[in-house]
Amino acid sequence: MKKENVSLKKIVAIWKNLNVPEIEVRAFDYETDRHQGPWHFKDNPNYIPSNSNPHELTARHLVVLLKDKPEGLKILYKLYAFVCNHHGRCQYAPVFSELFKAFNEDLNWWPSNAKHLIPSPSEVNTFYNYGNDFKNFSDIIHKAAAFWTAMSQEYVIVRTPDLMDRNSEEFKEFQQKSSLEYEQREFRRYLELRKKFGVITSVA
Repeated sequence: MKKENVSLKKIVAIWKNLNVPEIEVRAFDYETDRHQGPWHFKDNPNYIPSNSNPHELTARHLVVLLKDKPEGLKILYKLYAFVCNHHGRCQYAPVFSELFKAFNEDLNWWPSNAKHLIPSPSEVNTFYNYGNDFKNFSDIIHKAAAFWTAMSQEYVIVRTPDLMDRNSEEFKEFQQKSSLEYEQREFRRYLELRKKFGVITSVA
């Protein structure tokens, strides 16, 4: 990538002009979601994609850490996530490092050895080539915009308990249902033991 003058203002302007939709965040359903990760397919809710630790960390960034942050930081994060996910970090780290400084952020969003940070949309190969470098930073923006647009069309993020505000009503509801399920499971276990061993009146 050739050295060029890259400004946050220009990045935001190009991104907004491309009308990139946000990824939908869906409320947690205790009955269907409690054993699943945060990324779900929109059109096939019964088929859950693989949710690796980096995938879950990216979901946490999008839903929790960046929720009330400035628009420019959210856009910059998506660009950086795209580059890291598909082309590695070293070549573009100095540029992103300078841009993130405007928000008092660094590049340590994921562990240094993390790979495959984002699930891949099925149309991923239609708008970038793994083997080709970017022409310039504008090229990064356009390809990242195409990628995140495809992501918004194919995926939703479920606000799992790990992504919930601990003071929210939905988290309290999750705790109540989880506690009730645990009590019911323990009671069933007690009935099974009672049926097997009878009523225990004393312990030797």
